[in-house]
Amino acid sequence: NSTANQLASARLGLQSAQLSYASKTAPATTSTIASDGASVATAQAAVASAQDVLAHSTLVSPVDGIVTAVAIQPGAIAPSGYAISVNGTALQVVAAFTESNISSLKLGQAATVTITALGTSVNGTVSEISPTAASSSSGSSVVTYEATVTLTDPPATVLAGMSASVAVTTAQAADVIAIPPTALSGSAGSYTVQVVDSAGQPTTTPVEVGLVTTSLAEVKSGLNAGETVVTGTNAAKTSTSSAASSTSNSLNTLTGGAAGGPPAGGPPAGGQP
Repeated sequence: NSTANQLASARLGLQSAQLSYASKTAPATTSTIASDGASVATAQAAVASAQDVLAHSTLVSPVDGIVTAVAIQPGAIAPSGYAISVNGTALQVVAAFTESNISSLKLGQAATVTITALGTSVNGTVSEISPTAASSSSGSSVVTYEATVTLTDPPATVLAGMSASVAVTTAQAADVIAIPPTALSGSAGSYTVQVVDSAGQPTTTPVEVGLVTTSLAEVKSGLNAGETVVTGTNAAKTSTSSAASSTSNSLNTLTGGAAGGPPAGGPPAGGQP
C-alpha cells in the first residue's frame, strides 16, 4: 500500500508539473492581451499627468524682461486677472493709418518712431497690419486700420507707456539723381525742367520722374549729375510715396494705444530718394 501511494503521488506531481509548464508556455489569450494593454495605457496616462504637473510647477516667461507685479501666493486661489506681470524689453507701438494709406503698408517696411517725451527717434519695422478697420471713439467718419511697429534696439530711456508718433517709409530710391520738386513743370507723365546752359540761359528739357516726396524728386532720365536747374514755386507735385504719421501712440511691450492718422491734406511721411 505504501508503494502504491508513493506511485500515485508521483503521478499527481508529474501531472501538476506538466500543467504548470503548459500554462506558462501557452500563448496569451485575447482577453489577457487586452487587459495588459489597458494596464500599460493607464500607466502611460499616469506618467503624462505627472509630467504635466511637473512642467507647470515652474513659471517661464515667454519674453525677456523685468517682473513688475506678482498677484499670487503659494497655496492661494489664482486671481481672475494676470497673476504675474512682466515688462518685456521688446517695445511695440500701434498706430492707426487711414484707409487711403493702409494699402501702401507692407510687413517688414522700415519705420521711424519719434518718442515725444525724449525728443528722439528710434528705428522700427512694421510687424503686423490689422485687416479689420478700427472702431472710432471720436465719432470721426475717417476709416482707419491699426499697424504694429516693433522698435529696433530702443535705448534704455524709452519706457512702456510713453507717447510716440510713427512714420513708415513706403518707398525709397538710393544713388539716384534728385532735384527739388519745385524745379518740375507739367504733370505726372509729362514733366519738364529748366536746365541752365553755359551761357546762363534756361532750356526746357523733358525728364522722366520716379519717386517724388515733399523735399526731393527722383529723375530717372533727362538730366545728368552736376547740371544746374531752375527751381521756383510751382503747384504741388503728385507724390509717388505716401504714409501716415500717428500722433498719440503709446509704447508697450505687448500692445499700444490707439492713434489717429494725419489730417487730410497733410504731407506724406517716408519715401526718401
